[in-house]
This record gives sequence, structure tokens and C-alpha cells, in this order.
Amino acid sequence: MVCDDILNSEEYIGTDLAEAQGLRSMACVPMFFRDKPIGVLTCYLDQVHRFSRSEVGILESLVRQAAVAIEHAKLQVRTTLMQELHHRVKNSLQQIVSLLRLELAERRASTVDEVIEDSIHRIQAIASVHDLLSREDLDRIGIRAVAEALAQHCAQSFVRKGAQLRIKVSGEDFPMSPHHATQIALILNELLMNAVEHGFRNAKRGGIDIEIGVEGEKAFLKVYNDGQPLSDDFSLARESHLGLKIVTELSHAVGGGFQIGMSEGRVCATVAFPRLRAEEGT
Repeated sequence: MVCDDILNSEEYIGTDLAEAQGLRSMACVPMFFRDKPIGVLTCYLDQVHRFSRSEVGILESLVRQAAVAIEHAKLQVRTTLMQELHHRVKNSLQQIVSLLRLELAERRASTVDEVIEDSIHRIQAIASVHDLLSREDLDRIGIRAVAEALAQHCAQSFVRKGAQLRIKVSGEDFPMSPHHATQIALILNELLMNAVEHGFRNAKRGGIDIEIGVEGEKAFLKVYNDGQPLSDDFSLARESHLGLKIVTELSHAVGGGFQIGMSEGRVCATVAFPRLRAEEGT
């Protein structure tokens, strides 16, 4: 489609905008790739002009080249995304295998049903990260989004029927790489399971607070619960609970550390780790 004089054309819609931008003539060429329309190339001039066949031919040639280049770029993006997806799935499956091996090594105190249920929760924690990545940025994910997703999962899956357990997320937000987001999700999942299992085993109501903070180059994740307090002789070094062992190992994996104790009458589990390392995925 060509228009020698936009301002005096009855077919052109938007003459006011064209006049404001100083547009007078145009040539519009549709863009196809394998008979499928994918766009339009429009050439505007600031003066009245009758486009010749050779000029339109040049635009059509540019359109054909642009269509091939655009589709090639799309293919490259899809290929890169598929490679990244396969890499993430592989890492997630390896993470699941490692957790199952830890579970098997500690199975002496657990029933088969308990092992399966705990494994399901850990897999769902990993799945929540993939779900958030599919809805947000493919390369980064906010730590608060992870915490809020797991808090919701905890309220729906961990809490006994009839119990009233409040779970609140507060604090700062910062982006994490997919790998670190998965590690933090697994850490938080274990801390929430531990809080519900040991802090509220016999309680019908209570509260869990998830606090996220940044202090300089360090980030921290704290999980408070006002349920059953720790015993006076509690020692993380002597603790044999699998969930706390997983938290300790994963904390080291993200370059951080883990500690748990009493704070103002509440149990407080704290994981501290390098913020920049989490953001950059190093």
C-alpha cells in the first residue's frame, strides 16, 4: 500500500497525528515468512512523494530479508531457552536424587509414608520456583515471591486440619538466579516443615514469621515460630533431624551458614548468605 499525500488521503486514518509528526507520504509493505504474516514495514517521508515501482521493490526486498532475520533470531532464542530449560531440569532432578539419598540414609526413624510425603513437599518446593520463573523473568526471581509461594504451600499442605496457623512474609526483596532460588526454596521448605512438625505438633494455633533482610553484602532469611521452644540443652551440632541437616548443607552450598536458637521467646532459624552471589548465580 502506498500513499502519495497522507494529509489529503480519505483512506488514511490518523491525519492529525501524521501532521503533528511531519509525515506526508508512506509506503507500507506486509512481511511474510512461509506464507504466514509476521509484521509490516512502513516507510514514511516528510514530503509528498510518489513511490516508484523500483522503490517499492527495494522495500519488498528489505522485508524479505528482515523476515528471514527475525525468524532466525526467534529460532536462536528458542534454542537457547530449550538448552537452559534442559539444564535447569537436569539440575533439579539431581537435587531431588540427592535429597532422596539423604532421606534413605536417615530412614531408620521414618515410615515409608513419611518419607514419601516429605519428598513430595521438597519436589513441590522446586516446582514452585519453576512455576514462578515461567510467569516472571526467565533469568531472575525475587526472593519474596519464593517465600510467599512456599508460605501459601505450607498453609495448604503442612498445617493439620482444624489448626489455625498464621504465616507472614516481611522484609526486603532482591533478585536471585534460578539455581540459588531453588536452593533457598528448599531451605525455606525445610524450615517451615520443621516449624510445623516440632513447634506446633500439639498446638491448635500459632504463628510463623518469615523475615528477609539485607545487611551490606549479606542477605539473611529468618523463620520465627511461637510454638514449642527449644530445649535448654539443644545443640545444632548434635541434632540428628534430617531437615536441619539438609538446611545446613544447602546453606553451605550457597556460601552461607545456618543457626537456630531462641529469640525473645520464639524459635528463630537464620540462614545468612552472600546477596551478590545469589543475584549473579556464582
